[in-house]
Amino acid sequence: MKKTAEERMQSYKSEDSAIVRGYLIKTRGPSCQICEKPWHLIRSRSRQPVLKVDHDHATSKVRGLLCHSCNVGLGAFHDNPVLLAKAIEYLFSVQ
Repeated sequence: MKKTAEERMQSYKSEDSAIVRGYLIKTRGPSCQICEKPWHLIRSRSRQPVLKVDHDHATSKVRGLLCHSCNVGLGAFHDNPVLLAKAIEYLFSVQ
């Protein structure tokens, strides 16, 4: 029996990306969930509009759709909300 998009969101695998991406666009909208840039303005190296399926690497649970910049930004902070909060505090402190 084929898995539904909702089931694929609980245990993400790269081969599920097209199905999961389509489901997320329908349910959460066609933009990055952090910077809110619309998908048609986000370009890959091949110049195709693209949003990345963001998922928790420990649990494989899908979290949402992100542009490349926001996805890399989270990865740079190891998906650690404490480090991200410290980065935000730092940015506000040096303004």
